[in-house]
Amino acid sequence: MMKRSPDPFWRNLAFCGGVNFAVFVVIALYLGGSAFGTSPSGGHYYLADHGHLTEVGRGVWIYSWAHAFLTVTTFPLVVIVAFIRQLMYGPGLDGRERGIRWPWRRL
Repeated sequence: MMKRSPDPFWRNLAFCGGVNFAVFVVIALYLGGSAFGTSPSGGHYYLADHGHLTEVGRGVWIYSWAHAFLTVTTFPLVVIVAFIRQLMYGPGLDGRERGIRWPWRRL
């Protein structure tokens, strides 16, 4: 008996989370870092990237902090959903196995 395909909601959620992570990385590279883990200091706002600080405006700092916070909180959920989906629905719709290949399991 063929297993039901996953709910499109979860598939779309995983896709959006992956795209959000990619956009976060590209924007952080463009801006010179992320505001996550930094705080305003004397009216100045900084983005940090591996110890290098880049001064930015308040609006950019707020955007960067919010985007970093959302990415850090939602990306692990996307990974968990993708992992559970692979365990539940293992073989693809074409019949070929696409699931996780455990190292201790001989296939």
